[in-house]
Amino acid sequence: MRRMLKIAAAAAGAVSLVLVPTLPANAETDTPNAMVVQIPEALDDPAPVLSQSELELDPDFQAYLQQEQQYQQTVQTAPTVASPDSGGAGQVSARSTNPVETRHDGVGALYFTAVAYSYRSCTANYIGGKFWLTADHCVRTAPWAPGFIQQSDGQFAGIENIYRINQPNVDLALIKVGSGISATPFSLSTRTPTISDTLKLVGYSGINNTNTPQNFSSSSTLDYEYHIPSITFVDGSVFNDLSSFTATDYPTCKGDSGGAYFSGGSMFGVHTGQGVVVSQNTIYNCTNWSMMTNLTPYIPWIQNIMATQSQSNLGEIARAFTGGVGANLPFRNAGYAPNIGYIGS
Repeated sequence: MRRMLKIAAAAAGAVSLVLVPTLPANAETDTPNAMVVQIPEALDDPAPVLSQSELELDPDFQAYLQQEQQYQQTVQTAPTVASPDSGGAGQVSARSTNPVETRHDGVGALYFTAVAYSYRSCTANYIGGKFWLTADHCVRTAPWAPGFIQQSDGQFAGIENIYRINQPNVDLALIKVGSGISATPFSLSTRTPTISDTLKLVGYSGINNTNTPQNFSSSSTLDYEYHIPSITFVDGSVFNDLSSFTATDYPTCKGDSGGAYFSGGSMFGVHTGQGVVVSQNTIYNCTNWSMMTNLTPYIPWIQNIMATQSQSNLGEIARAFTGGVGANLPFRNAGYAPNIGYIGS
C-alpha cells in the first residue's frame, strides 16, 4: 500500500510523527488513516542527583551502596537467546486497550523522576541481569534523567544508565537498573517474525477513544503482516527494520511504546507505533494496525552491552538511588496524554 507522510498535532506539547496510508475507496471504518509515534519534549525539571559530599553524609545512600555492591557480584552478564517455534500456544501477555488485567513479572512501567513527582513514560521488558529493553524514542530526550522501573506488584528498581544503540534509526534502547525487582527474563528470538506467527504484546496503554490511562497490564494478540525496511517522516525522523502487525482482539494504543512482542517466553521486538483514526483533532482512536522494531539483528549489540557494562560505578549507583526515591513521590500525567506521562505510541 502506497503511503503519504505528514505531521499531526499532539496533545500537551508532544511531537506526533504520523504515517498516513493511502486507503482504498472501500476501506472499512476501523482502517487507520495514520500511523503515529509520539516523541517527548526534553525533561525540564529532573530530580537532582546528590553530590559526592552529600552522599557521604546520607545514611540511606550508604546502606543502598552496600546493598548494590553485593548485588552486582552475582548479576547475569548475558541474555538468553532462543529460536522459538512459530505460533503462540500458551502465550502469557500484558497490556493494550484490553480492560481486563493480566500481570507479567517480566514487564515493568518506565518512570522518570522529577523534583516533586514521578510520571510514567513507556514499558520496559526484563532480559536478564541488570538490563531491560525498551524503545529508543521513549528515552531519546532524557537519557540522563533519573527514574525507575516498577512492576505491577509494586517492586521497583532505580535506573543506573541508559544505552542507546549505536546504529541510526533503530528504535531500541537498554536500561540498566539496580536491585529491587525479582523477575523472569524474556529470551531474545534469533529469528524475525513470519506470516505464520501470532504474537502477544506487552505494554501500558490508555483506554481507546479517550485521554484516560489504565494503571494495570493486559493483553493483545497480533498477527504478523509484512516487513517495513524503513519509514521516513517529514521532519526527517526515520525508523528502520519494522514489522507490521494486525491485532485480532484489542488494539495497541498510546502508552504501549517499548512493549514486547513475544511468543511463550521469547521476545521478537518492541512496540514503536500504531494505527489511529485522526478525527476531530484527536489521535486517541486507535485501530488494529501496529509496528514493531525487530530485535534479532541487534542481539550482538545487546550481548556486548551486557558483557561490558554490568558493573556499576558510584555515579550510576547514585543516579539509581535518586530515581528510586521517585517511587515514593506522587505520580502524575505531566501533560503527555494519553499514557501516564512522558511518551507513548
